[in-house]
Amino acid sequence: MNDNKYSREIADKIEEFLDEDDWKYSFDSEKGYFSFGLSLNKTKIRKVEFIIRIRESDFVVYAICPINVNKDDTSAMLRISEFLHRANYGTFCGNFEFDFSDGEIRYKTFVDCDNMALSTDAVRNAIYTSASEFEKYGDGILEVIFTENKAEDVYEKFTKKYFEELIERYANMKGSDDNDEDDDDDDDDDDDVIDDIFSSLIDDDDE
Repeated sequence: MNDNKYSREIADKIEEFLDEDDWKYSFDSEKGYFSFGLSLNKTKIRKVEFIIRIRESDFVVYAICPINVNKDDTSAMLRISEFLHRANYGTFCGNFEFDFSDGEIRYKTFVDCDNMALSTDAVRNAIYTSASEFEKYGDGILEVIFTENKAEDVYEKFTKKYFEELIERYANMKGSDDNDEDDDDDDDDDDDVIDDIFSSLIDDDDE
């Protein structure tokens, strides 16, 4: 008897998204989960493996880091645990998880489908949210694993880098309508915004 009950409707919608985007994946129809890999562009972690587990009224997306922390290295285990906790404090959707038994790191997103229609956009967001968090903190994860650097310092470094990239993206979207003098002023303003946001994050951590 198969106790792995899952929604075929949810599975069909996830399959629809994957097929539309021409993904290569496998589906275990007995257990109700999809598996596939996704290449990343903004981190030295070049690829993460995904598992989507479907249940009767929801599904969970797991993005799994290909590199485990050495479970016998107590210092590295504690540093990565602190780093991931700091990273989780700022997440809006989902969270990092860390398995102390084997050193596995993964990011999880959850989508509740109870009494609501699932869209392919919701599937896309759940997958790419997990990927974007690895692109945001992937190099930080590697730095914590393979160096003796403090988790707090690494977290601050990559969080600030993330906000710098956001400001740069915003500046590129604004275009080049202003004159050179205004551009210089905007650059100074952008630097102030980065410092203000980052300072607020650090102040929150210190409280």
